[in-house]
Amino acid sequence: MVGKVLKELKARDQAIIATKVPPGRPEMIDQMGDKLIEEEFLARLDQSLARLQTDHVDILYLHGIGDPEMLKRPGLLAAIDKAKKTKKASFVGFSTHRGMSECLEFAAQDGRYDVILTSINYSMYDDQALLQAMKKAAAAGIGLVAMKTQCKQAWYREAQPAETKKFYEGDIWHGALLKWALHLESVTTAVPGYTTFEQLEADWPVAFNLDYTPDEVKFLADRDVRLALGNACRQCGGCAVSCPSGADVPSLVRAHMYAADYGNFPEMRRALDEIPTARGLQACTGCGECRAACVRGVQISRRLAELKAIFA
Repeated sequence: MVGKVLKELKARDQAIIATKVPPGRPEMIDQMGDKLIEEEFLARLDQSLARLQTDHVDILYLHGIGDPEMLKRPGLLAAIDKAKKTKKASFVGFSTHRGMSECLEFAAQDGRYDVILTSINYSMYDDQALLQAMKKAAAAGIGLVAMKTQCKQAWYREAQPAETKKFYEGDIWHGALLKWALHLESVTTAVPGYTTFEQLEADWPVAFNLDYTPDEVKFLADRDVRLALGNACRQCGGCAVSCPSGADVPSLVRAHMYAADYGNFPEMRRALDEIPTARGLQACTGCGECRAACVRGVQISRRLAELKAIFA
């Protein structure tokens, strides 16, 4: 769709296009040689360029990096270097949902990466390790793009008392959360994403005015809202060891978010496909009662039950 529209409008030079190419599942990469890793990554990039109907992207991301060790893989480094040398990508970077602080810290010292797409939203307002890592990356000249800015998860439905749910009846929270992320000095821009015209109309004005409205100030300062944010998943990975079946709980919770909160079932499917089979939803079927636990109070069992119900 993006490629078709830009081609019809003859607007390719007016747009900055980013694409994400997954480096492959860790257990598969461990069995592949560096040359095969490089070739597969570049083949996927070519497939993306074909779909976008362009000969280059402005930003090429290694997708879903959660461990700095992945950023050292010779095959992946060779691939992104070749993408730049052949001018199929102007800038290279990575996206990260988990282990974000560690990945950002590494990139700030490594000097190879131009851009990082990182999760950051108001639920992380007190995550000093992440905020400091973002400052270091920005100071090193890396452009930081904020994602998951709207924190659109079930925290406000699960934890908010009825009298304060009025915040979520309108658009106040959309602007407030997006502006909060863009007010961070380390953040260059944000990709809140939208799938409806209503969401577009709520997000787009923020590009022209970052000043908070009185209602947005009230929302961000509300004590109940901050308490409820404890129920927002930060993808910290702390729940992973609590599952006796070894399921990748953080990734499953993220897949639930795409389905239940974004209504984006293709993205949910992709998130599930990225999980090794032995640690996916199949591993989450034998327990009579879910014992996966979150250190911050996220209702994991409820979300996993809803995810399984989708496939029932």
